[in-house]
Amino acid sequence: KALDPSFKPGDYIEPGAEPAATGTAGLAASSGRGQAASVATAAGAAAASAAAGRSGADATAAARTAIGLAAAGTIAADAGEALRAAMPADLYEAAHSRESAFLLVVALGLEDGGASAAQRALLDNQIGPQRAEQSLKWRRELDALDPRLRLPLFELAVPALKQRPPDQIDYLLALLQKLADSDGTQSLFEYLLHRMLAAYFDRLPFDAATQIDRTQAAIDLLAIFAREGHDDDPAAHAAYKAGLDTLGIAASARTARRFETAGGASRLAGLDAALATLAPSPLTLRRKVLMALAVAMRHDRETSIAEAELFRTLAAILGCPIPPANVIG
Repeated sequence: KALDPSFKPGDYIEPGAEPAATGTAGLAASSGRGQAASVATAAGAAAASAAAGRSGADATAAARTAIGLAAAGTIAADAGEALRAAMPADLYEAAHSRESAFLLVVALGLEDGGASAAQRALLDNQIGPQRAEQSLKWRRELDALDPRLRLPLFELAVPALKQRPPDQIDYLLALLQKLADSDGTQSLFEYLLHRMLAAYFDRLPFDAATQIDRTQAAIDLLAIFAREGHDDDPAAHAAYKAGLDTLGIAASARTARRFETAGGASRLAGLDAALATLAPSPLTLRRKVLMALAVAMRHDRETSIAEAELFRTLAAILGCPIPPANVIG
């Protein structure tokens, strides 16, 4: 409410839950997604597990990871007020307009610095020159915006987008993909924006999976995430190993192979495949995977904007949305 006085819980992804008695936790949990519960208990338990057998800085880092997951689906009033104050008035207002929100999200999908010639031609053809020009105007404003506010700004636009019919959301998703493909390479933010929109409007595919599939998907997701968040192999591997420890998976030739093949041109397809398997899995598993990702993210005591945006998008897709103030800072 502090960030957006018009907030209605039904407009957003509800933090997931599952039936009270689940028997076995973690990677061996039973299937099913419930309707409403706090993630605080499981987050604290997972953080304690991550810290078990460690001391000093390692234990502190593991404990810090509980903060974000314990606050899944919530945002402190002062953080909401600070985010709102940081938003330029015209962008904030555009996010709340049924007509403008659509074009604002298009602007978020344009290249930094403005649309390329290919993107401009695509916009003129898909939404008309007048709307294209408005999107370009907002793109110029977005270039001056703190990058940490990009995903929160998108999320502010979700209720206005929900006033549009489903076929228009499908059109927006298709347009964002065309814009991303226009230069032959999809950036990480272009991917995250598209998948976050798809997650909010239930457009992501889910796969039926066995327990072995889920374990493999968790390993793959962690490997890609660790590589994405670290500039060199030793740091990425150390973060990956810390995440595996949190999952209770011992390092092996198999996990080493998955790390070596993670990343590169196929990393976004790898994220899609892992998420399609993990998103419909039991909440206990999804929380444990997110805790492992948080441990990996905090392992080097530094969190880049791109790493935080990736973490928040993965959390939303896995049904445990995390407020931005709990990730960046």
